[in-house]
Amino acid sequence: MLYEDALQANQYRGINVGLLLGSKSGIVDIDCDSPEAVKAMRLLADEYAATFSRSSNSSHYLYRCVENVKTVQLTDPDGGVLIELRGDGAQTMIPPSVHPEGDKLYFSKIDAEAGTVTADKLNRLVHMAGVVSLLARVWNKGNRHNLSLALAGLCQSLGIQEVDAQDVIQTVCNVASDEEAESRSNSVQTTFSRPEHQNAGHSALVDLIGEKRTAKIKEWLLKTFGVEECSVVAVNTDFSVMGTSLWQREEEITEVSLAETFAQHINDRALYCVDTKSWYLWNGVRWEGDKRQHISLLSRRLVQHFAKLALKDGNVHLVKRLSSLSDVSAYGTN
Repeated sequence: MLYEDALQANQYRGINVGLLLGSKSGIVDIDCDSPEAVKAMRLLADEYAATFSRSSNSSHYLYRCVENVKTVQLTDPDGGVLIELRGDGAQTMIPPSVHPEGDKLYFSKIDAEAGTVTADKLNRLVHMAGVVSLLARVWNKGNRHNLSLALAGLCQSLGIQEVDAQDVIQTVCNVASDEEAESRSNSVQTTFSRPEHQNAGHSALVDLIGEKRTAKIKEWLLKTFGVEECSVVAVNTDFSVMGTSLWQREEEITEVSLAETFAQHINDRALYCVDTKSWYLWNGVRWEGDKRQHISLLSRRLVQHFAKLALKDGNVHLVKRLSSLSDVSAYGTN
């Protein structure tokens, strides 16, 4: 049924209008089901074709998208939907329908000239809004400073850029009405100015907001910024069995000795090509170029592992020495 026909049916027969989403209509809906998501999308949404709401705790953003879009629902571990990306097979009630709870729907903005957006952009957007919404729920006074430090540390450990970590935290501050946004920004700067092993991160966030929430925030951050953890590569990232006993004397710990240790650890699962000056990783089927620089990140984690051991033993001199050797993957590759 054409939209004009649906409007007439609504006007004369009191029939609500439902929009079939996805490839059938070329329209996708981001449905904000929580007050935090409503506020987040006001800050993040752009390029949408129309928006409407029925209450202060609910809003919809309609986008033109010609790609197949799967429905994604992001929920709070403690219960309740935060935000939902509705795609193929889903349906949304649109204005001028009357919601079952009695609220009449109205478009607050329509952009007839809105262009199409990609499925990737929509997925990143809804996961960003999910991260912000979930964090805003726990961004309570008294914990905000520690939360900003822990979140910045988590972002750093995941390979997310400082500017992106700043964007996340500043958006959370806006949604949560944090009056000390500048202080939170300073927390991010401080975190990224230090080696990863010196910062609070995943474990600190777990202590503050719990394992389930932390796991979701981590997953949604990865999807927001399109980064991957090194664990997806067929290279073992478990350095726990490796101790400083590999060297007899502290002076034996050099760039070269660490590089040799790293090479033994990755063994035949990663190869360096002298001709192309690049690393290749074995994915279980074939060799793939290390486009996301997993090897560089792994080498830094190796150095950080030994630095943590030295810090645990109270060897401050060795910690400083290891902190200057952030990446040993380049040694011996020229």
